[in-house]
Amino acid sequence: MLKGSYLWRALLSIAVGLIVVIWPSFTAKFIVIIIGMALILAGIIMLIGHYLPKRKDDSKPVPATHLLVDVVCVIAGVLLVLLHGIFISVLIMLMGVLLLLIAIDRIWALVKASRAGEKTPWLMYALPALIFIAGVVMVANPHGSVKLMLIIFGVMAILYGVTELVNRFFVRKGGEEMPQQA
Repeated sequence: MLKGSYLWRALLSIAVGLIVVIWPSFTAKFIVIIIGMALILAGIIMLIGHYLPKRKDDSKPVPATHLLVDVVCVIAGVLLVLLHGIFISVLIMLMGVLLLLIAIDRIWALVKASRAGEKTPWLMYALPALIFIAGVVMVANPHGSVKLMLIIFGVMAILYGVTELVNRFFVRKGGEEMPQQA
């Protein structure tokens, strides 16, 4: 049986990729609205927490900066929920940055494995290179077709997850251990 965090990471990556590829427009809107709702909820909970009865030994007044942060959270959340279309480009850019980080991490793991004397065929660098290119495109052009950008992200997520599973299966089958990420 496959063990380790790579299994959950791979399966989650495949699931997220499939959802994004199947429903790209809905996914972008949904993610932005969920983030907005989380900000609203966090801001309200923090505001309520400031006005609940305190313990006798905790009589310090709430700093104005804390109240300001709470109010800004609520306002930012409302803006995200109501104006989600505007923030989708930001979401695309963040997804591109995520792809860049994943690609760099995978390339670094392969370089470390190679330096440790493990065989790392050039083909193993192909997927991280594709993920890196997709990340660059998404960061450089977040205002491009949102649907296309999300489909690119979803396909890369699926490829990453499948490749992770396949690599682990063959590495385990061959009796070797893949280097763990730091």
